[in-house]
Amino acid sequence: MMRADDAASVHEARERGFDNNVEVRAVLTSAEHMATDEELLGERIGQALSGPPEACVEVSLALLQSLAKSLSQLIGTDGIDSMLFRIARRVSNEYPWFPFGPRTLSLDPEFAELRSCFDAQEPGQARAASMLFFGTLIEVLASLIGAHLTTIIFKSALDGGNAATSSKEQNDE
Repeated sequence: MMRADDAASVHEARERGFDNNVEVRAVLTSAEHMATDEELLGERIGQALSGPPEACVEVSLALLQSLAKSLSQLIGTDGIDSMLFRIARRVSNEYPWFPFGPRTLSLDPEFAELRSCFDAQEPGQARAASMLFFGTLIEVLASLIGAHLTTIIFKSALDGGNAATSSKEQNDE
């Protein structure tokens, strides 16, 4: 949205004989904060987790399982275990009940231990821990594989698809 002082600058530029392109530049440089891919993914995850409190656990675990499946094609099970363990350690600083061992995916691909811990928490705490976990995962993945591929993987997981297939289809178009 253009601010009043930007409009005055455009008006002054027109009076001095500059063309209408000045207006476009003024609008582009004064645009309010545009959401990044990571922020949009965070919002979408927040929406997915904002349903009934009992559904938060199911949505979190389904998303985590889908992401693990997609990511295993990129970095393997050991890579996922290592990444998830490190992210969970960050989350456990704020939510000490948040469990994750260094070989969680290998030993517990259904994330049953995480489910039982989520079930033992107040729904708000489980949702907040999930949001922090997935937000941190988005940041880590974006720094490792880029925002574009991270977005493809998360969108596919949120839509219940396979990111490897979605990525291939996108490249085929």
